[in-house]
Amino acid sequence: MEPEAVTTPVITSQYPLRVPADPTAPQVARIKGRTALTMLSWPGSHLDAVEVLGVLVTNALEHGITPGDTKELHACLSVTETRELLIDVTDHNPMFRDFERAIAGEVGQGLWRAGQLGASISQYTAPDFSSKTVRAVMRPLRRIDP
Repeated sequence: MEPEAVTTPVITSQYPLRVPADPTAPQVARIKGRTALTMLSWPGSHLDAVEVLGVLVTNALEHGITPGDTKELHACLSVTETRELLIDVTDHNPMFRDFERAIAGEVGQGLWRAGQLGASISQYTAPDFSSKTVRAVMRPLRRIDP
């Protein structure tokens, strides 16, 4: 299956994260993610968003980094004009062979779990095929007006 086409939502604020490509990456991402969500004033579940960020970073670390690779992982949290949260994690492997199966939970459980937390997952390859980005889109909490 071909990677999904990238749609460009209108981003009102963003917070880039640099994460080391080592075993500390998921924990570092979660800590930085908490700060980012506070700075962005995103009105959704910070707990779920930080967990999804950790899943995407873990996935990139396990499947997107070759042993001995000292490059960083790049992540970015962005809020759109419709208050959706975009969680982008980029690694240096342009391929994601079992993407659909991973989302369905047939290969691993991480991306399936992210979906259970409310994230819509997509992925795209850089135009020069040097990297790929896995994106989770999360909606803000609904408010009930009196």
